[in-house]
Amino acid sequence: MKRIATASILLMMTASLATANIAAAQPQHNDNRAPAARHDDRRDDRDNRGWHKKSDFRKGGHVAYNDWQRGRSVDYRKVRGLSKPPKGYEWRKVDNRYILAAAATGIITAIILSH
Repeated sequence: MKRIATASILLMMTASLATANIAAAQPQHNDNRAPAARHDDRRDDRDNRGWHKKSDFRKGGHVAYNDWQRGRSVDYRKVRGLSKPPKGYEWRKVDNRYILAAAATGIITAIILSH
């Protein structure tokens, strides 16, 4: 009787280990798109110059190239409340907002609403 009990315990342990190994071997991802559609999505919102296509007006966000172009450059000395921009940054007025952003990438450092 002891051998039968030992054999059944060993059989159950082997079966549970095999099931665990099969489950661990399954790929785990929640992306339901076809494999060809899975790629680096971070580049999808950029144009061929590397600028974002849509503005995200918040600190750390991006000014889209079109918004950067339609905005006008602002002299920080003539507008109360604007500080001197660091090298490579520029104040722009876009949609009644003063935006301090990197001239090369459009990354926003500060936003001040216009009066």
